[in-house]
Amino acid sequence: MRAFSISCRRFAAALSCLAVLLTLPEPGAAASEPKTPEPAPPVERVVDFEADVLPIFEASCFKCHGPAMAMGGLRLHTRSDLLAGGDKGAAVLEGNSASSRLIHLVAGMGDLKMPLDGEPLSPEQVG
Repeated sequence: MRAFSISCRRFAAALSCLAVLLTLPEPGAAASEPKTPEPAPPVERVVDFEADVLPIFEASCFKCHGPAMAMGGLRLHTRSDLLAGGDKGAAVLEGNSASSRLIHLVAGMGDLKMPLDGEPLSPEQVG
């Protein structure tokens, strides 16, 4: 019985080593970096803040970033407040949504995802 338990431990150790070896890149292969998700592409039309953006903010963001509360110094209930940004600087870069912090947060591109609670925004809403 003792011989069996020793060989089982050796077998388990060999499997662990094999699993590590199987995950290593081929010799001489370039190490690949993990891919960061990209936000949805922006819509192909002029976006109106009042008609297109404000309803999304009201439904998903105002609890923390609306007229009554400004978490992180950020309010989103007017276009001027949105463009003013918050404690961490600009929330959006006009004409450059792909580089805008707010877009990265609602697209789930980092450790922090917005909204913190509730349903995430759809790709169409992010775009």
